[in-house]
Amino acid sequence: MRNIILVFICLLSFSSYGQDKNVEAINAKQFRRLMFFDKNTVVIDVRSDKNKIEKIIKGAYIAQKSEVLYQLVDSLGKNKTYMLYCKYGERSYKAAEMLNKKYSCKCYSLEDGLKGWKKAGFKLTNIKKN
Repeated sequence: MRNIILVFICLLSFSSYGQDKNVEAINAKQFRRLMFFDKNTVVIDVRSDKNKIEKIIKGAYIAQKSEVLYQLVDSLGKNKTYMLYCKYGERSYKAAEMLNKKYSCKCYSLEDGLKGWKKAGFKLTNIKKN
């Protein structure tokens, strides 16, 4: 029994190794709740410029390149909570890690991206054209 507990403790410590507490993937319901109840959040669409972006989560900024993302954070400040999303969730998690590494800010990534957002029944809004 003691050996099982030791193995379990070791597995827990290895599984959390390398994970940053300031970067977290959250599901669509958590993402939406945080968007509405935390006024310090900034939502950013980080889909690549290969994707033609026509619809976004309401109120989201668009940062298709890392330079634009960094400029956005530079202008808004590192004391915000940044909520990033992409099509499937992988790119936004990597972008959140990059932001956290550079600015040490709290970042969330939308788990399963817009695919998860739509599956949860949440809507997107059209991009305003100038």
